Order: sequence, then C-alpha cells, then structure tokens
Amino acid sequence: MTSANHIESLTPQLVSAGRIRLTHPDNKAADEHFENLRKQYSDTIQNMRNMVDEAVDTVSFIKASEDSILKYTALCENAIVNRQQQSMVDNTSNIARLANRVLMVAKQESDNSEDPNFISRVNRAADELQSTVPVMVQDAKNVAINISDPKAISRWRDSNRALINSVAEVKKAVSVDLPDMSSLYISGNLLYN
Repeated sequence: MTSANHIESLTPQLVSAGRIRLTHPDNKAADEHFENLRKQYSDTIQNMRNMVDEAVDTVSFIKASEDSILKYTALCENAIVNRQQQSMVDNTSNIARLANRVLMVAKQESDNSEDPNFISRVNRAADELQSTVPVMVQDAKNVAINISDPKAISRWRDSNRALINSVAEVKKAVSVDLPDMSSLYISGNLLYN
C-alpha cells in the first residue's frame, strides 16, 4: 500500500480512536489503540515526507520555502498595520514551520554527504538558522501581546530578517559549486584543461 493510501485509510481510524479515547479516558485498550494508530500515522507521514524530500531538488525546495517565508512576513506586516494579533501568530507560526523544514532538509543533505567541507558548511548554516527560529518566535509573541509596541515590532523585524538571511545562507551552503566548464575541451577520450 502506498504511503498516501495508508494515510488516507488511517485518518478516519485515528479520528475515531481519538473520539473513543476522549469519551472513555479510563479505558486502557482505547488508549493503547489510539497510541498505536497515532504512531502508525506519524511514521507513515514521516516516510512520505522523506520520499518527497528525496524526489525534490533541495535548492529548489529551500528557494520555495524562502519565497513562502517572505509571503508570510508580508502578511505579518499587514497584521501589524491592521492590529490583528491572531494573524500575526498564525503567520509567524508558518514562518517557523517552514524554517524548521529547511533545517530538516539541510541536515538530511549533510547526513547524506561524504564531503567534509560540504558537511561543515551546511551544518554551520543550519546551526545559525536553528538559533534564529526561537528568537523570532519569542519576538513575534511579544508583538502579538502588544501589537502597537514599536520596540517589540522592531525587535521582531530584526529577528525575522536574521531568520530570512539564515535561510538564504542554508540555500547557499547546499548549492553545489560547478566548475567553469568553458575552458575545457574534449580531445579523444580525455578531458584537458
């Protein structure tokens, strides 16, 4: 069974098991059944995510994530202007979620490489990105608490800019530098410089 089909069949079962668990919180069998289905569902989602990550070009994925982060940043700015606290929370959550996906993909690239220079470069960029996420989230919470506080807004803008720059650095780190091929020519079966 494919992962997508497995998820589709598990979803209603998981929902049903969750309802039973809520209505019978002391039922050990209901609790165990729910936990087993939840684990199966989680494992299947992770498996599907891994397959997608393998099929999608990493740099393209990070670029698309970066573009989406910029879109959500614009929506946060709109939320600030219109004093919409929930919109601020929702959009910064999306930014953090995307940044964490970029981290996962970067770490996967690092784990799959045997080039120590590449691994070091990617890990440094990923560590920097990882350090920016909680700061941006905390600054966003402070804006949501008091959406008219110019100091909180300024701190969020700075930390969000640092996060965006860190995503760009991860993209740069995972990009493969191809040599300049214009000066190479083929003579016989050998490639000469």
